[in-house]
Amino acid sequence: MSKFTKCCKYMFNCRDVTSPLECRSKVECRSDEVCFTQQFVNDNFKKRYNLGCEKKKRCDLLRQLAPHHRSLQLCNQCCQSSECNKKLCSEMETLTEKLQK
Repeated sequence: MSKFTKCCKYMFNCRDVTSPLECRSKVECRSDEVCFTQQFVNDNFKKRYNLGCEKKKRCDLLRQLAPHHRSLQLCNQCCQSSECNKKLCSEMETLTEKLQK
């Protein structure tokens, strides 16, 4: 059974930004999508974020695979309320900052 049952109406939509907080663009998700934030390391070894809509089924799969998946993707999280994806992966951001000090 899917963890996500409702669509977030509007959410932030940006690619390759240095922080979710700098994302200002919004789009409307379709009924089979939820809000999504991905934290990753780019080709220049810089931490970046993608925010947008994602299929509910893919979010469920990413959530299940997260503890076992090793790659340059640091965080994949989904949520279901409007504009909620700007706050996702924030725990990883705080942890990363602490480790760099």
